[in-house]
Amino acid sequence: MEILKKTNIYRLLFFITISIYCIFLAPLGFENWDTGFIPGFSWRLLNGERIYEDFLYIRPPVSAYFHSIYLRILPEEGQYFYMRIIGYLLFALQTFCAVSGFDKLFDLKKLGLDKWALMTVGFILSMHNFFANPWFTTDGILFASIAFYLMAILKKKNFFTLFIVAFFCFLSALTKQSFYSIPIMFFLWILIESGFKKSLYFLISTAILIAFFRFWISSFTSMELYSSQVSENTKLGSLFFTGFEIYIRCFHNIYVLIFVGILPALIAFYDAGKKIPSLFLYLKWLSITLFISGLIAFFIIDFKQITVIFFNATAVAFIYKSGLNFNKIKENFPIGVLLCIAWCSGLSLGYSYPVLFTTGLILGYFYLMHDDFKSYKLNRFYPWIAIPICLFVFSMNKRPYREKNFTKLNYSMEAVSPKLKHIYSSKENLEKFLELKNLVQKYPNYVTGPSMPQSYYLFNQKNPISADWLTNFEINNKVDEFFKLIYEKSDYLFIEKSFIENEEFIESDENRKEFSLLTWEIYKNSKPISETNHFLIYKSSEISK
Repeated sequence: MEILKKTNIYRLLFFITISIYCIFLAPLGFENWDTGFIPGFSWRLLNGERIYEDFLYIRPPVSAYFHSIYLRILPEEGQYFYMRIIGYLLFALQTFCAVSGFDKLFDLKKLGLDKWALMTVGFILSMHNFFANPWFTTDGILFASIAFYLMAILKKKNFFTLFIVAFFCFLSALTKQSFYSIPIMFFLWILIESGFKKSLYFLISTAILIAFFRFWISSFTSMELYSSQVSENTKLGSLFFTGFEIYIRCFHNIYVLIFVGILPALIAFYDAGKKIPSLFLYLKWLSITLFISGLIAFFIIDFKQITVIFFNATAVAFIYKSGLNFNKIKENFPIGVLLCIAWCSGLSLGYSYPVLFTTGLILGYFYLMHDDFKSYKLNRFYPWIAIPICLFVFSMNKRPYREKNFTKLNYSMEAVSPKLKHIYSSKENLEKFLELKNLVQKYPNYVTGPSMPQSYYLFNQKNPISADWLTNFEINNKVDEFFKLIYEKSDYLFIEKSFIENEEFIESDENRKEFSLLTWEIYKNSKPISETNHFLIYKSSEISK
């Protein structure tokens, strides 16, 4: 009866937490890079443009189409705010699927853990102060988590049920290239758990989905054009850096790394009775050392980087607990799937941390290490670890993603666009976007450079060129091609002065070239016809590079 009461309290706490994010955090902040990026593509689709054919999109198409569904349905007034509420709810769904699926597989009550309490912790830590606007990485995690949940609850795995699992794995893979390994990981899970026949069902289902996808793409563009756009920025060097090197360099100091490697060897030597310890005893203490290092690092480095250390701790724990024993690997393989989802979420040059799926790392680590922690009576400290960490991470929202402190976000953005009703930002941001609004009215058929990809969506405009965000990465480094498009297709170009002066993360001329060589060269070689406090205005027919 007491467990039931606790469960009800934790369930209530989870819904209260989601409500706080939706009511109090959703209105805060409005930055000019990432948060309007996917809505900009969805807006193009709503206006009848064809992805890849009419505009450049360097990722698989699911996110742009997925979010265009509710952009079509939501009222225009306050649409941006409602979009964020949906974002928080989808993130909550991701957390629910991961935790509930894990609970079905491993029964968290046996570990003395409540699933609703873990959902609350997982949501707060995974969400940290990331934005709730549409984003392909969070979509990839969402669809992979739904597939994980379905695998956990399905009592009968036949062709039909496995086709549904394959469908969500396929959706995950089609959000971003980094999630390509999700169907492969689920195939291995089915093979290990259910045998060749069931894995063949999954394989055939995936093949049918691929065939349908190729047919659909070919109905409005060529597979060659699709492949060229989505594969050009997929480099093995980037995979090595974001998928492997960053997990080795997470301590930022070679001496700390050596210490973390040697300390568990000394402890294992002592634990083995001063004999040479086994590899798995060393891995046990290495995992614990990494975990404790992550806790200590809270006072030193950013939380996102701590999740890299925590990923290492969980990966080592998985090897320690599974070893070379097939039955153990089979038992723990769902945790390997969660590790894969977290790893995929961190494969990004812009946000190379597994933080957005901290939920999966928490589930995996504390299940794998439960018996060890219990033997040292460390499990009694779980609440004392979780509560302050959650409070600390929640406090990060005092400064929303790429925004000023929340105390300065008290200017309504509704005057910029009805879509921004209920959204509050800084005085500087309000003035900047009001300037842009006036420029749009005065100088139609415009392009913004290098950023502000949401401007066409906000003002119900159509972009004359095939890219909204003129960064090197997002235009596949096609500087000459897009210079020609601006010159021929648009009448005016607005360059943000912040790009030249004080944009966050862009501190030097070299950074500016790495961020948007096109914008930088136009700025250096062309003369503006006018300027405002926040923009330089160029006549497109007079630009040079």
